[in-house]
Amino acid sequence: MENKVCTHNSILKGPYQLTVDITNRCNLRCLHCYNFSGENNICTEGEMTDSELVALVKDIASIKPLNVCFCGGEPLLRKDILLKCIKILNDEGIQVSFVTNGLLLTPEVSKQLKEAGLSRAQISIDGIGKSHDRLRRHEGAFEKAAEALQNLKDVKIETGVAFTPTSWNTEEFDQIVDFCIELSVREIRVQATMPIGRGEENDREILPNSLQYRRMIKSFNRRKRESLYRGRGIRFEWGDPVDHFIRFSEYNKECCPFVSIKADGGIAPSIYLPIVVGNVKKHSLIEYWKNGLGAVWKLDIIQKVSRKIKSVREINMDYIGMPKTFKDSDIELDIIENKNLKYIDVR
Repeated sequence: MENKVCTHNSILKGPYQLTVDITNRCNLRCLHCYNFSGENNICTEGEMTDSELVALVKDIASIKPLNVCFCGGEPLLRKDILLKCIKILNDEGIQVSFVTNGLLLTPEVSKQLKEAGLSRAQISIDGIGKSHDRLRRHEGAFEKAAEALQNLKDVKIETGVAFTPTSWNTEEFDQIVDFCIELSVREIRVQATMPIGRGEENDREILPNSLQYRRMIKSFNRRKRESLYRGRGIRFEWGDPVDHFIRFSEYNKECCPFVSIKADGGIAPSIYLPIVVGNVKKHSLIEYWKNGLGAVWKLDIIQKVSRKIKSVREINMDYIGMPKTFKDSDIELDIIENKNLKYIDVR
């Protein structure tokens, strides 16, 4: 089947939400990190240069998506180019967010981010005090994260908090919610440990038991109801990393307006799959979009792989011969250079 854009994507100039891993370098070695940030993973070598990132961001700016999120690794390890990229996008009226551990987010850096036009920042809080530090494997990490949230509040940048339930922190969830309310955090996102990267290596230590999980879910639902009834203004989200596999393999395969760019420029339909469908170092993002990027969930191999994923335990698919995500080399399916890719017919 010839590479072509699906009907819905022929209307769109490009994806309307993108994540860009600006680096895989990191100043922490968190126990649960799904992409081995801070170590020599598959994306550490060959990271996009400053000029390549600027070219990508200018390309993105011309598409005018709703939101761009810079991730990592720790994005602030490339602070200067991060600020430049934020400004380019903000000047075009595009909302920009980023994910950080907070260690480098001083009052001065917070001001610089505000001046560049950052809309929102997400910081992980995985417990109070030593509970957080244990998962982050860094003494004092909690204090730095708390200071970072305060610094962002001071310059009026909206904040969200990510929380990963572990075998030692689920009883602290109520304290974390209260802590977030005090710092005017707008959203708390809970997501289970992903069984890839260091999350797979350390899952026996990290994962809560079923009783801890059930209690955690009850606390989550109770605090969510209280927030709705009392109008405290804090949103609660339970992240489901499997949801997009089900949606785009079964219900919405014709059009996927979300794109992830890895630190080495690889274009991924999902950050959890060891499959890339191109690289922005070779061709521009706009070229890939015109050649079917919005319809990559119609690719036969992506359909076959994603249909096997029904739970987080099935995301690591080396048991069927797939590469380990962020550890082994990705399967490369360049949709521009490979004209013989097999697509499914969804008519």
